[in-house]
Amino acid sequence: MIAGASIQYSSKTADFDLRESISRLQGQIDLLCYGILDENTEEENSQFLHKLKNGADNLYQILNYSIIDKANRLEQVVKELNEMNKIIKKKNMQIKIDINLARRVQQNLIPLKPLIIPELKIASHYKPIEEVGGDFFEFMTNRENTLGLFISDVSGHGISAAFVTAMLKVACSMFRDVSFHPGEFLMSLNNYIYGKISDNFLTVSYNVFDYKNKLLKYANAGHPNPFIYRKKSGELIELEAAGTVVGAFSGLTYEEKEITLECGDRILFYTDGLIEVVNKNDELYGEERLALCLKENINKPLDDFLKIIMDEVDLYRSGTEIQDDIAIIAVDVKS
Repeated sequence: MIAGASIQYSSKTADFDLRESISRLQGQIDLLCYGILDENTEEENSQFLHKLKNGADNLYQILNYSIIDKANRLEQVVKELNEMNKIIKKKNMQIKIDINLARRVQQNLIPLKPLIIPELKIASHYKPIEEVGGDFFEFMTNRENTLGLFISDVSGHGISAAFVTAMLKVACSMFRDVSFHPGEFLMSLNNYIYGKISDNFLTVSYNVFDYKNKLLKYANAGHPNPFIYRKKSGELIELEAAGTVVGAFSGLTYEEKEITLECGDRILFYTDGLIEVVNKNDELYGEERLALCLKENINKPLDDFLKIIMDEVDLYRSGTEIQDDIAIIAVDVKS
């Protein structure tokens, strides 16, 4: 006689029982296929078929229970995931609202409209890699015949860097009484910023144009040096001044220098996101290419010149991602 399949289902042993039942059922089917029933009496065959049916019924119950149980658990998981997805979507929507608000605030912080000064022509370009960025520039015109030009780059990107730019906007207003002395201005700015921006720091180029007397005073805090291209002589001048980044150390002082400007000079201020663009070979765009672009396009109108720079950078990078915010200010000295 062939023993029937007697199966008791429990949640802890469901998988074992399922495998055991299938194995037993397969064995009985195999025996049936080999003609074992032909060798038994009619009563034995009846008992065997009854046990086979019971085994099949038990297997069906286990499979059915297992499928229903797994389906119920899967339904519960899907329900929980849907609830989590709703929460995430709601939070993402709020984040987008906050970022859009921050973007609008920052757009109001940065003077994107050109200044109208008869002795100077000014153009600017700003390209953050995220909705908001850490590059910032400002113009200060409190004293007659002078213009303060501030350009900076906050370490990091996104919301945290944008918050620091908001502080810089306030600081530029706070220190207007020393804003016509670049070295003193950067010293005051550093004393104000130090200890308030956690591990962040910023590079700054601060410059004061005395456009009536055609003088430029400047100081630098770890920022890329501006370029002057002299149209009359074809000379390229790099405006170097010693100074450490703002916000990293207390009690710093900054070197202040002065240069005489000439009619036809073009001065270029920028953040390092411009020269640190890389191509597919991981090679930097660099200062030399930027200086060459300045020389070759000295006769182009300022707005066209800035577009040429960005077009050249885009061509150079050949589809590689820009890794940092880019800010550019170009100034032409007029008669």
